[in-house]
Amino acid sequence: MVKRMVKFFISATLAGVMFGVPLVPAFAVNILGNPGFETGSLPPWVISVTCGGVSGCEDWNVTSADKHSGSFSATEVSNLVEDTFGDGPTLKQTFSSPVAPSSIHQVSFWNRYPDASQTQVTLDFFYSNNTSQAFGGSNTTTDWTFHDFTTDLASAPPNTDLVAIAISPVGDLLNQSTNRRMYLDDVIVDAAVPEPGSLALFATGFFGLGGFQILRRRR
Repeated sequence: MVKRMVKFFISATLAGVMFGVPLVPAFAVNILGNPGFETGSLPPWVISVTCGGVSGCEDWNVTSADKHSGSFSATEVSNLVEDTFGDGPTLKQTFSSPVAPSSIHQVSFWNRYPDASQTQVTLDFFYSNNTSQAFGGSNTTTDWTFHDFTTDLASAPPNTDLVAIAISPVGDLLNQSTNRRMYLDDVIVDAAVPEPGSLALFATGFFGLGGFQILRRRR
């Protein structure tokens, strides 16, 4: 009877591995590197679009002058005219591995325009089929503002993974040619990953019971 129970458990475990039954719990972690710029530098973020020598424009950099949390934030200076014609600075990060949109629990960040109260910011999603989608968020105060783009992933192209995000300013909606500084902090892309403890427990149980069955056979 004991031998049958052991064999049944191992067979069920093997079936889970072979046929994709979710046996290992998952939990959400931020898959971005340096999400709050607390290293004091940009990497692994890259400036995918630069100011291109436009007067008064400042490319993305890390500063301690203002922040939502911690000691640092990222900042840039541009205006709506520059951003509209593609000269505004853009900050981008490519994930270490593609991620299914369905496994993402949250996409958000905090930003601040200290000198203007009617401004916008753009988040771009980049997908594994070489397409992208852009979504905007509005700032209506000069304080730090929270932007959540999680629900926008519902419009992701079918059968694609998310491979990168990019953030860019839109600038002052009322004074479009006026340069405005923007701060960015605490960027989040939370995705479900297997829990390390559960993986270890799964491996221990699987190989331990497998060894137990082999020993019983040898006897």
